[in-house]
Amino acid sequence: MLAPWLAYVSHVRDVRRLHALQIHGELVHGTVTRASADQGILQYAYGVDGSRYTGTVTWVRVPYVPGESIVVYCLPDSPSFSRPGAMLSDASIALEADTTFTLHLMADLFAFFVRTKDLESRSA
Repeated sequence: MLAPWLAYVSHVRDVRRLHALQIHGELVHGTVTRASADQGILQYAYGVDGSRYTGTVTWVRVPYVPGESIVVYCLPDSPSFSRPGAMLSDASIALEADTTFTLHLMADLFAFFVRTKDLESRSA
């Protein structure tokens, strides 16, 4: 029953990290490793201080091709957290940060699990 709330807490943490990325993000150069317009998936690789990192984002339109150079922003203290530069607009972060919807979804899932558990105990 804790799964919905843990997912919500994880979502809030990621939204805060996105805001930190927008404000404190370090610019690095990356390369597109996979771009699927059908699935809306963009995968990319980049390096920070000699270490290689990868990232995957979903996007409605993927205007990239594998091998293309892109700008990536990552957190200096946590370089594995990154986003392509084009995805760091205020609008894209606001869309990802729709915590009202997420909170309602988590509350509904929690209620579903409670109700299911209650029905199971009554039928036993």
